[in-house]
Amino acid sequence: MARTGEDVARIAEYICECYDAGNRGGIQKGKIHFELDEVGRCSEFVRECVEAAAESVSHGALTTKYFGGNARQTEQKMKAAGVQIPVGIDIPFDEVPRRGDVVCFNSNAGKHGHIGICLGDSLFAENTSSTRRGPGFVVSSLVQMRHRMSGFYRLFSNSGGGSVVIPAHEVMVVDYVSGNVLGRMQVVKNGWHPEQSKVYVTDVELR
Repeated sequence: MARTGEDVARIAEYICECYDAGNRGGIQKGKIHFELDEVGRCSEFVRECVEAAAESVSHGALTTKYFGGNARQTEQKMKAAGVQIPVGIDIPFDEVPRRGDVVCFNSNAGKHGHIGICLGDSLFAENTSSTRRGPGFVVSSLVQMRHRMSGFYRLFSNSGGGSVVIPAHEVMVVDYVSGNVLGRMQVVKNGWHPEQSKVYVTDVELR
């Protein structure tokens, strides 16, 4: 299986569909066993979807780098790993985030926070103890949760060909006409936005 954001989204959708159909037992996806009677474990749900898409064993090197015991700890780890997606308030949800991106809801949240997987069309998959849409494994609206969003994170590409978690790196900025090097700046992971033909950067000051 190609390790892409699309794979993560499809697995999350499948688990939510199984729950909606009344399944409260175990579901096996790849090497990962989902327990659909374990409601409210949002970070575990997201981690297991990523593990299943990556075909990694539970608590493997990939997931221990990004996931903690709850949503707040997980977001802290993903921020430290540098996989946060820069999202301006004016960027519509149909452009950023993309399917398979991780969304965190740690603003105005409780002690442990909340986390889910983006599905596109302003929807996300979650495992929630809340009666807002659950409790359970459900598909919910990002727009309704916008006031609690604290960040979007991309662990995989959406283009296939394996995992492309790219470290933040410095690039040269070159004048198109003269060819002169104007300076350098840090590019965020997966910073290229093909629909907008833009590259998002972490440091806009040339140096």
